[in-house]
Amino acid sequence: MSTVPGVRTAGDFFAHALAIEREAATRYLQFAEQMITHGNPEVARLFEDLAQLESAHHAALQQRALAHPAAALKPWGYAWIDPESPECAPLDAVHYLMTPWHALRIALVNEMRAQRFFVAIAASQDSDDEVRRLATEFAAEELEHAGCIEAKLAAMPSPDFAAA
Repeated sequence: MSTVPGVRTAGDFFAHALAIEREAATRYLQFAEQMITHGNPEVARLFEDLAQLESAHHAALQQRALAHPAAALKPWGYAWIDPESPECAPLDAVHYLMTPWHALRIALVNEMRAQRFFVAIAASQDSDDEVRRLATEFAAEELEHAGCIEAKLAAMPSPDFAAA
């Protein structure tokens, strides 16, 4: 498991957590717009719903972060494990034939990537005890979100083509 250098304080931690939720909401809205363009309103609505959930997570985090002012980071100052923030699926992840199943698979992968990111912070010796505690808590929340998505996926038939 890789660690995440640069996430040492609660301010650093909340800067990253806030960016994850903000960027996920933005990306889901971009996906919704693509689905509208492709004439796929059912999946567009699902992406809009996912964007609202991420926006709600962001708002809740903003309140929580008031006690630990988030560090002001430049875009290159984030300590992502991957090229982009963990819940930010690549722009080419969507296609015009997508079904809700595909959209939920994207969301599941995003939640699991975020969970791994927080696990890596919790394992980092660079982080202080409070950050490791927060990261463990957030990793558990992301795992819970993934479980909810998995339950929704299990309740729907997979499409004839599962590439997503």
